[in-house]
Amino acid sequence: QGQYYFIKGDAYQSASSQAFSGSRNASKTTQNQTSQELQDLERSLRLRLSKGKDTAHVRATPVEKSLPRAQQSSASSANTTAVGLPDLASIQQLMRFGEPQRALFLLAQLLASDYQHYAALLLKSWILLNKQHFSEADTLLDEALAKEPWSVDGMLMKGLSCKWQSELKSAEQWFKKVIYTAPECWPAHYYLADLYRQQAKTQAALKSYQTVMRVLSVNPTAGDCMLWIPLPLPVGDVVFLSKHHIQQLSNGMQSSQV
Repeated sequence: QGQYYFIKGDAYQSASSQAFSGSRNASKTTQNQTSQELQDLERSLRLRLSKGKDTAHVRATPVEKSLPRAQQSSASSANTTAVGLPDLASIQQLMRFGEPQRALFLLAQLLASDYQHYAALLLKSWILLNKQHFSEADTLLDEALAKEPWSVDGMLMKGLSCKWQSELKSAEQWFKKVIYTAPECWPAHYYLADLYRQQAKTQAALKSYQTVMRVLSVNPTAGDCMLWIPLPLPVGDVVFLSKHHIQQLSNGMQSSQV
């Protein structure tokens, strides 16, 4: 997709690279859903994605504990700010538990100082995205990606920003960049599948949903590859919906071939 990365030497990624994922606690999927319950579930998931309504079980442990050693160092250093300034871990907690206004207040203090870590830009951008303040959010995202071009969080957020503004082609390209950078990032596969399904690209949607199932079947607690942003994507819901869409798309393909 026009994105290549060549290296010379032994070290192939920076300490702040997000090419690895951490483990997360998986939520249990509801059994024996009726057709109406399925629609309600998907509507609820879309609402959480569009409004940023978080659930506590998505992120139950501090981010440092779920990362490889190299990234633990990066996360720890980012969370260690100057005396008197709020730390990023506290801001993340506020966002997870539905207090975006308090988080914005603390982020304003950080960004007004000389502390311009890309994570602070990402966190503020995420809050603004969920408020549909797209122009401000995209400006901050561009700043963050200028500091950390391989940020999985940043690229996925760009994809979501485009998706929510109905810029489907651009959204598709951003999600593909995430997948190129972190192939195990199942949220990117899920969002891409949803884009394809909306555009009636049956084969592509089916393949992406199958990839989601392959990743989560091998490891139901697979991390979402997000280092900073708390995505409201319960694993159980994603697995259930992916199975449903795979069956629906497969049936549609069989009907068209008859």
